[in-house]
Amino acid sequence: MGRLEQTCRERGVKLTQPRRAVLEVLETSRDHPSVGEIHRRVRQRHRIALATTYRVLNRLTEAGVLTRHLFVDKAHYELAGRRHHHLIDRSTGRIVEIDDPALTALLEQALNRLGYRLVDYHLELTGEVERSG
Repeated sequence: MGRLEQTCRERGVKLTQPRRAVLEVLETSRDHPSVGEIHRRVRQRHRIALATTYRVLNRLTEAGVLTRHLFVDKAHYELAGRRHHHLIDRSTGRIVEIDDPALTALLEQALNRLGYRLVDYHLELTGEVERSG
């Protein structure tokens, strides 16, 4: 957790045991877990109240260590710092990361034509698997 510890130190976030436990869960996650799922995973190894989990997630999000996304009316979390897009599978609710630099370049070009510089954006797509036949 070296990089995360450094990021927390730079942002003035003291790494308490509950914060470490939540960050460990998110560092090893391959998905975008909700608060309930993060709490469940942390509780497999540590004692932590649900209210504490909420406070930790809010503090780490405020500090820019985590990113909160609202997918299908529910907050989901991931480590901050990597720009990518999300596709929500409409039938399963699964969140799929789309890492496509060409798409980002296309958005930057469109804004440049309008006289703007891209500062930040959030792109969420909803789709469903095409069925053949």
